[in-house]
Amino acid sequence: MVFIYWYVRKEAVLSVQIEGTQSQFSDLFLYEKKETSGVPIEDVEEVSQYILALQFSLKRSDEGFPLASTDS
Repeated sequence: MVFIYWYVRKEAVLSVQIEGTQSQFSDLFLYEKKETSGVPIEDVEEVSQYILALQFSLKRSDEGFPLASTDS
């Protein structure tokens, strides 16, 4: 379970960096500990929102909802 925790966060940081954010893994870690880092808070919040969205989609998948619509 610890592996998944770290993997999800690393993936979130890398994914939002593609969009131009300046947040690093250490910035996210500090944010989750309610501490501040040297990057704009909006960048770290964007990473955090990515994680929340991923967790939400995994929960919905566990509840039986499909990941994609089968409608044409």
